[in-house]
Amino acid sequence: NNGSGKTSLLRILAGLRNSSQGWIRAQPLFYCGHQIGLKSLWTVEQNLLFRLALYNQPILLTKETIAWLKKLHLYQLLPYKVSCLSRGQQQQIALLTGLLSPYKLWLLDEPFTHLDTKAFDQWRAIIKNFCNRGGGVVYVQHHNLQLSPQDLSLDLTG
Repeated sequence: NNGSGKTSLLRILAGLRNSSQGWIRAQPLFYCGHQIGLKSLWTVEQNLLFRLALYNQPILLTKETIAWLKKLHLYQLLPYKVSCLSRGQQQQIALLTGLLSPYKLWLLDEPFTHLDTKAFDQWRAIIKNFCNRGGGVVYVQHHNLQLSPQDLSLDLTG
């Protein structure tokens, strides 16, 4: 439901907003909110390289990153400014930066709202695989990802 506090909860978990009670022990994480955090006048490639620099990763598009771009049908968009992309393409680029990050916890605020059915199915599979490899995802969404409780378990002990 709109106005029920979904975004507020994610922003508290991400450390972007204070809670009125209790506390959160912060850890590095990937957050993708309504504002997707891409520079609209930069190209897709410039945005990805910038994110790699923020993550203290080598500033180059690896074979793995290029493979993801091709699998998601985004590779051809590398030279285009983000402002020239559809909202769904922008959302996928923003989500892709999570795959580039070293973080094992993702907080996603309605990440699939602008995606078509094919992209939605691809990202659902990517998230399931991320969780199966030990990552965790907290998301709020009006769509049901149809993931089982096992897919959504999260071990923050180590």
